[in-house]
Amino acid sequence: MHSSHFPQKVQTFLSAKRAGGFSRMAFFWSLPFLVALLPIVLLSVYSYRIAADSVQNLVQSSNLSAVSNFSQQMNQDLFQVFTVTTAFSSLPGTVDAASNLDAKAMRVRLKPLVLSSPAVNRAFMTTSGGVLWSDYPPAVDTVGENFFTAQWFKDVLKEGRSVISNVYVRTEDPPAVVTAIASPVFADEHMIGVLVLEYSLSALSEQLRNIRLAESGYLYVLDSSGTLVAHPENDQSHLLYAGYNHVESIREALAGTMRTTEYTDPLLGKSMLATFLPVNVGGKLWVIVANQPVDEAYAPLWRVRVRIALAGSFLTLLTLSIIVSLARTRARNERLNRELRKLASIVEQSNDAIIGLTADARVRTWNAAATRLLGYSVQDVLSKPFVLFSPKEKLTLVDLLGRVARGEAVEHLESVWVKKNGDMLPVSLTISAVRNAEKRMIGGSVIAQDISERKRIETLKDNVISFVSHQLKAPVAAIRWHSELLLEAAIEEKFSEESRSLVQEIYDVNAQNHVLISDLLNVSRIQRGVIEVKIKPVFLKDVVEMSVKNYRQPITQKGLKLIIEDIDPTLRILADTEKITEAVGNSVSNGLKHTENGAITVRIEVKSNQVCIHVSDTGEGMDEATLRKLFTQDQLLTRSAGDGEVSAGLGLYIAKNFMTLQGGDITVQSQVGVGTTFTYWIPLANVSVES
Repeated sequence: MHSSHFPQKVQTFLSAKRAGGFSRMAFFWSLPFLVALLPIVLLSVYSYRIAADSVQNLVQSSNLSAVSNFSQQMNQDLFQVFTVTTAFSSLPGTVDAASNLDAKAMRVRLKPLVLSSPAVNRAFMTTSGGVLWSDYPPAVDTVGENFFTAQWFKDVLKEGRSVISNVYVRTEDPPAVVTAIASPVFADEHMIGVLVLEYSLSALSEQLRNIRLAESGYLYVLDSSGTLVAHPENDQSHLLYAGYNHVESIREALAGTMRTTEYTDPLLGKSMLATFLPVNVGGKLWVIVANQPVDEAYAPLWRVRVRIALAGSFLTLLTLSIIVSLARTRARNERLNRELRKLASIVEQSNDAIIGLTADARVRTWNAAATRLLGYSVQDVLSKPFVLFSPKEKLTLVDLLGRVARGEAVEHLESVWVKKNGDMLPVSLTISAVRNAEKRMIGGSVIAQDISERKRIETLKDNVISFVSHQLKAPVAAIRWHSELLLEAAIEEKFSEESRSLVQEIYDVNAQNHVLISDLLNVSRIQRGVIEVKIKPVFLKDVVEMSVKNYRQPITQKGLKLIIEDIDPTLRILADTEKITEAVGNSVSNGLKHTENGAITVRIEVKSNQVCIHVSDTGEGMDEATLRKLFTQDQLLTRSAGDGEVSAGLGLYIAKNFMTLQGGDITVQSQVGVGTTFTYWIPLANVSVES
């Protein structure tokens, strides 16, 4: 019994082993097949997408061609009637009949309008209030009909010109879909009525039935409200069909955007690949939709897919890699080319001169604005060294490119260039580096903005300020002299306290105005470059005494201390006495204005061949933001002078320029709540006073 079953078990075992070996072999050979199949599938999908896009582009081209032809024909017919209506409404006979409300004469005139155009099936005239008083062909019970609420009548009243309305149904047997072409009638610039031609759109539907896209495609038309105007499959049951209002692509087309996409035609319930094209009809956007059934439009893709599948079986992974790589490279190059064309367009259309330079400052590119501003054509300057700087300019483009190469910023640098005709052109320069893939600088880009108008306005402003300040200086000085006499008289003759206070107030206000006018004159001279300095050896002690002279009494009256450390009476500096005195005095004045308790200290320090005049106070101090723009015009009118005094904030700007003109400088250190120290640097005089 056992022996009889043994061979059967062995056979079963061997059969199972052979089956397992086959399964492992099938799995082994299926791996390379699957690996090879994967890129083939990817290539097929990739190619299919390209083919689908191409098919969609072809469909769009076909749709646009049909839409363009139909739109041209439709607009031509409507425009002809529109033109005739507009012209007819201004004829003297029309105006006379409308003025006299002569219904018979008007009907005689309306008759040829209807008979001359098969699409016009009715013409009528309304009063300026919209009441119909004459029509052709004459209809029963139409005279007296009021169109005041009709949209076309409202449009005519609003725009005062001829309009084409949206579609509406004219009640007749059978009902007809029409659009009103309405034109106002004027007499002595007053509207006396409206001429209306009802244009039948039934012919459009007939024309649409004769248009075929591919095998089953068709066109239909919507007005500006999204209402169906004409459809080849439309019948009397779908007059004024408004189901297209809910289609997003139609709403976009009514807003002026053309697109080609898939959608379902609400009227027929068919899936379509359609192009939605907005067209202008009498100043309103209508939409013409060209449809092709999706299955029919994409039918070529089925053949393409079969061919792709057959060809894909012979491709290798290497072929796929090459194709994908080439496709990506091409797409990347196209993107780069688009970006380059976009950039080139921006450069070419810029109002600023944009110039590309090599590393040695030779012209590589030259935009239209550069030609317009400087007068040189591209041929005049290409590959040549850039030498358009004014002879007075110390820097060259080679110097500026060197600064950019070192990482320095060159932005809004004002310079003067020489135009081809010899005129000077003030410009504001921004220069940036052009680097290669290894980050090595291979050239530069220069953006030059014409600032001629700004400079002209600045000069005009400076001249006005100088003139006004100069004219005010003399009367203010006279008032100051007379107020001083009054003040002395008030004290000697023992005026009343109120009188003395008024005289003192006049004196103080005039003194402030005198300082303000002097500051304005100084700023104007500095900006125009006409300020004069007379540098000579002067005693430092005299300069300090003159700087604090006018502030001793106000400092004492405010309860502050004025501390002047010992000054060597033989120490001399090279300076303009008036300018250095005004500059140092400004810091003493600022200390007085912004210090409530403590002292103002003047300290002298000799360093090598320079003298440092330190003016310190124990006032409110300044923050970093204020310090950064303290000596610029940005700081003007931004800080309170204190104690109700009037100040233009010009003092430190003037002081900085005065020190620069004398070969010196001014620096500042400050801490909020602690105080401020201004330091004036001025050269020592190395010669005797006599020499």
